[in-house]
Amino acid sequence: MCGCTEIVRKDGLYVCQACGTKYSVEDAKKMMMEGTVKIDGPVKIDESESLSNLRTLAQRASEAKDWDRAYQYYEKILLMEPNDFDAYHSTQFYRAFLVNQQNLFAELSSRLFVFKNAIPTINKLLKDKFEGQNVAQKAVAVWDPVFKNCETLWNDNGGRISSCISFTADQAKQQRNEQNMKIIMANCVAIVDFMFTLVKDIHSQYGTIIQSWYVTYAKTAANFASRTKDCPKETLDAINNFVKNIEPNYTPQKKVGCYVATAVYGSYDCPEVWTLRRFRDYTLAETWYGRAFIRIYYAVSPTLVKWFGKSRWFKAFCLPPIDKLVLHLQEKGVESIPYQDRQW
Repeated sequence: MCGCTEIVRKDGLYVCQACGTKYSVEDAKKMMMEGTVKIDGPVKIDESESLSNLRTLAQRASEAKDWDRAYQYYEKILLMEPNDFDAYHSTQFYRAFLVNQQNLFAELSSRLFVFKNAIPTINKLLKDKFEGQNVAQKAVAVWDPVFKNCETLWNDNGGRISSCISFTADQAKQQRNEQNMKIIMANCVAIVDFMFTLVKDIHSQYGTIIQSWYVTYAKTAANFASRTKDCPKETLDAINNFVKNIEPNYTPQKKVGCYVATAVYGSYDCPEVWTLRRFRDYTLAETWYGRAFIRIYYAVSPTLVKWFGKSRWFKAFCLPPIDKLVLHLQEKGVESIPYQDRQW
């Protein structure tokens, strides 16, 4: 009936392994020979056992971190039960963040676009499922891992930028690097857009009950927007205004200046610039002459980058000495992992 011919004998009947339909010996033989079984009259199929089995298999696959198989099981559950909240949310989650991880980097922005459009539906199903219960806290449990994945992926994309920085005569390699850089920037913009869309929908659905939780992620989105070169200023302004309306004393994030190291490496967030920012905050800023250097640097470098930052010769000239400094700092123990600027 479902098109599958994988059947197993059980209790004197043959049971389809895809949908759970039970066949007599005669029907099973006919199906194997002809591929179909003609059944007259209405047929009611009890799928409860199959659904239970699929949920068990999906949970086991999730616990084993077999994301692709978990995604497949949840897809089958949705075919049988379209309004199943857990299955709907899980398919969107795995599609966006976990399925086919080898292609995740290149496909992330399009995956997040699909997931973003599903946010209102997921919240509606969530309210329907937990009606009369503390649905706001259920929303936290559902969406907190999604926000955390966004943070991880944004940092991962930032970490990939260094691999795209090269000055080579190989035109094909240079084009690949430029294409990868475009993908990185598109991913970072998509992550910010997704986070803010999610924050706004949660705010409209659940009000002030879990306000401190989602405002924290709104601030994270603002921070990411300020450090994502291709993120429109209008997006950053919208996030800042959203937080400001809730917390009047909030200090809005500003777009990070694109100075020498940032111009050379293509981003304010990549391992080399993370190292340099730590050196600035925890070494240079600790002495009067270091602070003087920082003031001079931030006074001169914006103009320098504005004039020459996009030129190939500028990057080629600056990259070797900056690379040498970064390597020296890393050998001295300055870390190159994701970093938030020190607050003074």
